[in-house]
Amino acid sequence: MKKTGEAKKYARAIVNTVDIKKIPVIIEEVTIFSKVVEMAPDIKRFFVSPLFSEEEKTTAVSNIIKKLGLSEEAGRFLRILLLNGQIAFLKEAIDTIISIYNDIVRRQTASVISPVPIKDSQVKRLRAILGRLINRDVDVDVREDPSLLGGFVVRVGSTIYDSSLKGQLRLLREELIKG
Repeated sequence: MKKTGEAKKYARAIVNTVDIKKIPVIIEEVTIFSKVVEMAPDIKRFFVSPLFSEEEKTTAVSNIIKKLGLSEEAGRFLRILLLNGQIAFLKEAIDTIISIYNDIVRRQTASVISPVPIKDSQVKRLRAILGRLINRDVDVDVREDPSLLGGFVVRVGSTIYDSSLKGQLRLLREELIKG
């Protein structure tokens, strides 16, 4: 099994062993830890280096956990990843926890790209329409991309709905090239 697959195995284990109501807090805390490690390349190298003992690494993780004020569950998860050589795959583990949690609570994130700012009322309406379409609660992540020219692009999971002018022009060009 690949290392990333093993990190995902630990992510599934934490979701299965912790009260579901605690998962969002664990996600937030483990993400904070991940950002701290990413911002300090020396810390990241320390955790993956074979030059330092497990005891030194565990002590360092424990100190960081304590300084950040992380929960017992998040701390235990991070220590397990460290002791099993998976700390380098923390981001993949976090993504897996989020994915599993969203499946359990029937939630999906939709990415909406628009050339102009979208009003809150439009986001609310889009959330409701997408929720009915996929039969889940939908979180909407809105970004702006002026290159779309008009319309918008919605990505829900692996499905893309492209009603942008840029997308329509691309389709038109492909049709003209086909002949």
